[in-house]
Amino acid sequence: MKTAIYTSYVSPEVIQVVDSEKPSPKPNEFLVRIKASSANRAYTMMRAGTPKFGRLFLGLFKPKNTSLGTGFSGIINLDSIISAHKYLETDPKVGNIVIINQ
Repeated sequence: MKTAIYTSYVSPEVIQVVDSEKPSPKPNEFLVRIKASSANRAYTMMRAGTPKFGRLFLGLFKPKNTSLGTGFSGIINLDSIISAHKYLETDPKVGNIVIINQ
């Protein structure tokens, strides 16, 4: 799996695309194969560490969460559908399209 990360607060040049392990979902979670993700001004400001008081929540000297973005859309993955079924309001099906914005 490929992941875009940043490890310090500066310009976009610090963004790296790295290989990472496929996450294992907890019993109340399911995996989504991401097809599209969002980018906006808020993500740019978080990556740059501005305004400075925002670092109190994001990490004072370096980011706590190194992943970029929280909004995405994709397709539900077969591996995790069974365990998450009882926690969802609707019946998830493999191949369902989902949109998530945290």
